[in-house]
Amino acid sequence: MSRIAFLLIVMGAGSIAEDLPIKVTAPWTKHREEGGVVYSLAVTTGWPKLIAEIETKTGSYYRVTWKMKSTVGGVATKTPFQLTLTPDGEQDYTYGYSLSTEWESYTAYFYTKESNRFKLGFFINPETELTVSLKNIEIAEVGVDQFKENTLPDGNFENGLAVPAAWRANNREGKFQPPLIVPIKDFTSGEKSLCVQMDGAGEIASMYLPVELGRSVSFKFWAKADQECQITAIIQGYAVRHTGSHFYKGKKLKVDTDWKEYEVTTEVPTETDKYPDLLYKTMYLCLGWGKEAKGKIYFDDMSFTSK
Repeated sequence: MSRIAFLLIVMGAGSIAEDLPIKVTAPWTKHREEGGVVYSLAVTTGWPKLIAEIETKTGSYYRVTWKMKSTVGGVATKTPFQLTLTPDGEQDYTYGYSLSTEWESYTAYFYTKESNRFKLGFFINPETELTVSLKNIEIAEVGVDQFKENTLPDGNFENGLAVPAAWRANNREGKFQPPLIVPIKDFTSGEKSLCVQMDGAGEIASMYLPVELGRSVSFKFWAKADQECQITAIIQGYAVRHTGSHFYKGKKLKVDTDWKEYEVTTEVPTETDKYPDLLYKTMYLCLGWGKEAKGKIYFDDMSFTSK
């Protein structure tokens, strides 16, 4: 709803959002329309990528933003659209995103570690029959002081769209539907909430969000369900390219038929020898439930902040 605002401008001192230098290679196409340049791809064999080579500062946080739409939306168990980051001298790592049939804003955060050059790639899983279009692809440096604000996009789900850009299904045993944004009238403000139809064990996972080692972080949200159930809320430190042990903080919560606020807090460790994934300085959020879970569960006013 409307109480929590996503941080729309995330900039370091003196930094501004810049258009990315995009290299267009067939079968990707490029054309102009109202609102800027549009890049499009109809699914094909292989893994054709839309590429941007970018220069960065070492040891810095960045945010990539773009708008995207597809001929297919709300895929439940697959993430047909993916973004890859390839630092100099390292293997690439991949982020998956759900799709919407309307233009929707998307975000990716990353930490540069010791690299100052990256190759950014957008591509589609060829198993999915769809056409995807992108525009307004930009990058901006992120200052750590901005982490005190909510870094989770559209935490109040009032963007007017049906598919949450920041959340996707991590399906396990269940056959639950993808998370969707639905109209609802009984929350304290606003008109929409995130809804998941549960049918057996499953979870939803957020995009990766930036963290600073040694600082406390907080994951807050409101929830209610059609019937009482137990969920687990997790701040997950499993990196996109995982090695060794990883840090996480989970909390079991009882959700009933009334809206209530919940919170998970933890201090991000500094022991990178024990938890090598911390070197990526990003974490994601999970909301999961067991095999006995049935019915709909609703979430709203979600935020992730540092203290």
